Amino acid sequence: RFVNSSIVAIEPSKENFEILSKNISSYPNVKPLLKGLWNKDVHLTIVDSGAIENSFMVQETVPDHPNSISAISIATIMQEQEWEHIDLLKIDIEGSEKEVFESNYENWLPSTKSIVIELHDQMKKGCSRSVFTAISKYNFSFSFSDENLVFINEDLC
Repeated sequence: RFVNSSIVAIEPSKENFEILSKNISSYPNVKPLLKGLWNKDVHLTIVDSGAIENSFMVQETVPDHPNSISAISIATIMQEQEWEHIDLLKIDIEGSEKEVFESNYENWLPSTKSIVIELHDQMKKGCSRSVFTAISKYNFSFSFSDENLVFINEDLC
């Protein structure tokens, strides 16, 4: 529908990444990344949270950890894609929103028009505090859509 859009889809699980890649194979404007999303470019490892099936968390680790996966920041994605802004940022990252909004958001957050995010305080305490603290520094309005929070940057929309 939006053939001129540029989409980056991030998935840290190899199994889920394979499904993602199949699902987007006919959409050349969607770029899949086998990575985790974090507030800086580091390495992560998937941990079993004991939560619902297909729901897992990640934690920072060293590059030579046997199950290490690369992580990427939103700032790096914007730089690599040569984006000046983000129209829609959809985030459902099972608790990692705490780290993503905890630091290093100053360059990308004010350049983001809208955010749809699912918070996971039940998996990692402090997620909503991190998101709301960062968001409150900018002119975002807020609403709900099912389990998602929707933020609109009033300075850009």
